[in-house]
Amino acid sequence: MAKDKTTIRFWLRTDKPNQDGTCPVHLIYQVKGERKYYGVPGVKLLPLNWDANKQLAVYLDKKASKKAAPDVAAELILMAGEVEELNSKLEEAKRKVADVEARFRLDKATFTAKMVVDTLKATERPLAAKEQPKTYVVDFIRQFAKDVTTTHKEGTIKVYTGLAAHLAFFERNTRQRVTFEGLDVPTLRSFHAFLVSERIDEKGAAVDPMNNTTSAKQMSTLKTLLNYARTIYKIPVRQDYRDYKVSRKDSDYEVIALTESEFLCLWELDLSENKRLEQVRDVFCFSCTTGLRYSDLADLKRAHIRKDGSIKKTAVKTGQKLDIPLNQYSAAVLDKYKERLKPLPIISGQKTNLYLKELCQLAGIDTPIERVREYGVKKVSEVLKKHDLVTIHSGRRTFATLSLEKGMASQEVMAITGHTTYKSFKRYVDVAGERKKAVMAKAWGAAPAAPLEAV
Repeated sequence: MAKDKTTIRFWLRTDKPNQDGTCPVHLIYQVKGERKYYGVPGVKLLPLNWDANKQLAVYLDKKASKKAAPDVAAELILMAGEVEELNSKLEEAKRKVADVEARFRLDKATFTAKMVVDTLKATERPLAAKEQPKTYVVDFIRQFAKDVTTTHKEGTIKVYTGLAAHLAFFERNTRQRVTFEGLDVPTLRSFHAFLVSERIDEKGAAVDPMNNTTSAKQMSTLKTLLNYARTIYKIPVRQDYRDYKVSRKDSDYEVIALTESEFLCLWELDLSENKRLEQVRDVFCFSCTTGLRYSDLADLKRAHIRKDGSIKKTAVKTGQKLDIPLNQYSAAVLDKYKERLKPLPIISGQKTNLYLKELCQLAGIDTPIERVREYGVKKVSEVLKKHDLVTIHSGRRTFATLSLEKGMASQEVMAITGHTTYKSFKRYVDVAGERKKAVMAKAWGAAPAAPLEAV
């Protein structure tokens, strides 16, 4: 992703003095206009020891300090060594912010000022001495997941606890604990291979292997947590993990998006006798015509719908500001449910995906689609009906695909969906076969009406 423009400066809180006259220093962190504050631990000083222009603590000798503040107790005025120590803490605070930013960028995740500061605050809280996991990676991950429950999304916590469970399963299988000092490349390779292999759990039940993309996400998360352990918790971690490369091929996956004819078929389907499917259809079509994720559909409130005919809200997943113009379809859905407290008849994501498959089957959306998944070096291919693959996220992909087919520029669609790079955006796009034929004919001329003989 493109590097987000961030700024850091320090503010001596003279508006919040302590009883002795010293004032705390807050770090002001800003990303794209969003500003958050972070109190730098262990940094407080008198205003006479602060240079606002240089953003540093400064030393004053006895003569200068007595002249500047004759009534201040001498022990409160910083000595040269104390000034150096406080400035080191300020530099350390900036470095920690940079470390957190680097982790988000390494994970190719869009971040906000709040996300960075919340992560910083969470990792500043030291674990209790008896809980400090100094050796075992599984113990650290489990404790870290508990430590950030108030600052990280529930889905992220589940990823962490899931990784800990897989790593613990690996330990039981190999009969060896994974330590920070012993986590070398062979161990990383062994764990990665374990994830993509068929295995038997303690109860004798078969455990399905992970495909390569899912296992790569697990390894990437492990590297992220190892970096937290090393840079923030100061746990000695073997450096091999930094050189262990994880390749993800999300872009090779099939994009499940409706064609325009499939969308219209679904839109016009008479469901007056089936309220359950009718409401799921309306929510899905709303996603198809706005590009909203399920989390934003569920979060949508009346206050987000403006009189100028647009939706203005902050994306739940990324914290980005969304400005989505309504069109004839999305406006019709909102009008249909205008008497309800919430704009859309939302149910759980699990039930939505289940009912969508039933709905799309009813609408005859049954194009055969080959799904290929890689498990290590093994490729597994199966042909499924399209209705079996449709999920609520297909609505967002449908919006991106159909918007491009209707002539919108990529940048215009990305501005609505909130994508910040074309690399991430292109995974959502499936240029339909008919569209390809049309642009090819326009550029090079149409093929003969009679089909050519295959060779």
